[in-house]
Amino acid sequence: YVYLNLVRDNSTSVDYDTYYTDYYLNTDFEGPGAWFVTPFEDVAVDTDGDWYYNFVNVTLYIECSETGLYDLVVEVEDPWGYDFLTVRETVSLTAGLTVSYTFQLEGDDIRENGLSGDYYIEAYLYSNATGLEQDYEYYYTDYYYYSDFDPVGLYFDYCDDFGRDLDSDGYYDELVV
Repeated sequence: YVYLNLVRDNSTSVDYDTYYTDYYLNTDFEGPGAWFVTPFEDVAVDTDGDWYYNFVNVTLYIECSETGLYDLVVEVEDPWGYDFLTVRETVSLTAGLTVSYTFQLEGDDIRENGLSGDYYIEAYLYSNATGLEQDYEYYYTDYYYYSDFDPVGLYFDYCDDFGRDLDSDGYYDELVV
């Protein structure tokens, strides 16, 4: 039903009514111009053969019934539910075609984050012309151990220190690490 309320400029109510619409199915209406096709997929990739992953490719599929520009927004949360990555992209879609869109979760970021688990992905698709949401989907990646990704940067394997007395007065002049 629809609640109708007629008000003046000064917010004084003039009249009200309740109107009951006919019965409609959602399939009676035109669908969105583009929508996600599930399932999505994710694959960890080792590019240098060292048995550690370098990144995770996440692939989304989008089908289109109206050619045009669409805004894709993908939000990724780490295994503890914190923001991990946001992807914003304008994509050109052609009616009748299903396209794949792949983005990467960088292995350095996963390793540095230090959290093992699955990553939660929310994908939104908007019409670029109107800004109206066309579709929404969510997806959980496979479970990934952070230690399966390339170590970030350089690490110290061993560290030592000693004091150095340059003038032989019995007191250190330098600390050598």
